[in-house]
Amino acid sequence: LEWENLWFAVISQALVWIVFLTITLIYLKSYCNNNSKDLSNKAMWNELLYEFPKVFIVQFLYISIIFFGLASFIIPGIYFGVSLALTATIVVFENSKIFQGIRKSFMLTGTKWFTSLGYLLTFYIVYVVARIVLQLPISIIGSSMYGPDQMTKLSFTVISTLNAIVNMLASIFPIIGSVFLYYTLQQHQKHLNEDK
Repeated sequence: LEWENLWFAVISQALVWIVFLTITLIYLKSYCNNNSKDLSNKAMWNELLYEFPKVFIVQFLYISIIFFGLASFIIPGIYFGVSLALTATIVVFENSKIFQGIRKSFMLTGTKWFTSLGYLLTFYIVYVVARIVLQLPISIIGSSMYGPDQMTKLSFTVISTLNAIVNMLASIFPIIGSVFLYYTLQQHQKHLNEDK
């Protein structure tokens, strides 16, 4: 397989995942805000077209900052990974601008940074376990059908597509985790403001 095909697969999977992330956040926002009213398809598509560019930019900034933080001294990458983890949730749930979402994510996680790290680690461990469990049948089928030298473009496409689906199904756990953490920290911030 050529590198161009591999890069195309990685980029297309990343875009599909960001669409999935945006749609999931939109539905979770609708569920949390108004439990009795279903989100119509038209309203969902309008929300998706509005929120997708913001979530795309947030994810690009998030991954870039974490990558450079980890590449430099590791600890800054972990710090920024936790501090910026709620940005996409805030941008969608509060309909805020990107830099407002970044600032609020820093503010919310800053008061309970180690608690946030614990929540995020827990949900990412669940994600890894779910992904391994879901990935196992695909790995067994793929290895029984094709040897290491028999990988064709079609088999690569099928296995990549199945891996992307598995990743999306498993990634529901960290998305729900970030929403749960967002509401938990919002309540904590509210109590702090009331005590003042």
